[in-house]
Amino acid sequence: MIANLQTSDGAAGPIYVLGYSTGGLMVYRLAMEAPETFRAAAAISANLPAETDSDCVASRSPVSIAILNGTEDQINPFEGGSRSSVWTMSLGHVQSAEQSARYFAELAGQASEPYVERLPHRVERRTWSGGSANIELLAIHGGGHTISQPLVRQPRILGSTSADIDTPGEVWRFFTQFRRGTSDTAMLN
Repeated sequence: MIANLQTSDGAAGPIYVLGYSTGGLMVYRLAMEAPETFRAAAAISANLPAETDSDCVASRSPVSIAILNGTEDQINPFEGGSRSSVWTMSLGHVQSAEQSARYFAELAGQASEPYVERLPHRVERRTWSGGSANIELLAIHGGGHTISQPLVRQPRILGSTSADIDTPGEVWRFFTQFRRGTSDTAMLN
């Protein structure tokens, strides 16, 4: 999904990109190849492809991105490795969630260790900030290939849907850091 927020005078505001699973892979492609087209991005249940499985032509420009992944994701492994569908078909190889976040942190000139914050329950936020872009990795301990939030459970075949964090709320919190002069009205492109 690509969202655009109106400014208070009704003009088009900043653009944000968000994707889940294969949509998250598309977010990574946009972040690598066209980071100038949006203000911030978020990828859920997705890691960067392994270098041998990537056909992106990286611009090497920094971009602010939030990565939200479950540690027990069997489709997109948190620790990296072979991706597979629920029907065991191989979908290629991915880097770990940490490697994915560090790739963007290094582009932003932030090679140091992240600030680690333990949120309530079983969620850990790792933040790289202060450079030319902000990067966050939310590790949802025990979470599967799902969009974690407290109200709706996704099919069990995707793994556990953690109620410990509201993923849509976390994405919105991350995006609002980059609003500058916008209203709260979301408009879809």
